[in-house]
Amino acid sequence: MNKVSYIDMRHIVLDALYSHLISKPEMNLSYDRVLDYVTYDFESGYSDTEYLIISFVIYVLCGDFKSSEYLSKILREKLLSIINSNNFIKLISRIEDNDDKKEFIADLCTAGLISKDNAKTFR
Repeated sequence: MNKVSYIDMRHIVLDALYSHLISKPEMNLSYDRVLDYVTYDFESGYSDTEYLIISFVIYVLCGDFKSSEYLSKILREKLLSIINSNNFIKLISRIEDNDDKKEFIADLCTAGLISKDNAKTFR
């Protein structure tokens, strides 16, 4: 069983976002297009737990921007499907240390994907 770091994965996704923002030669590159590039970077080669974290970070990056509304909706549905599955506890058990896991659960709660009551059961 491979252990995963929420903080490290979050930084990897943010680094990819930064790289795409700085390296794309298009003058009028829209934010949703940048998020598409970032999403494409992480389509394969990652464990289920890493994919869960990557999807969550990209979901947060979508924010409430009108331009990323469609991607946000898709990611929210995927995330809720994973969270409501029997596999969710197994996935988060692969997060490296307890503080890292608590931070991930707290962030899921802050984003409105899990309730505060459910957050306690996942820790």
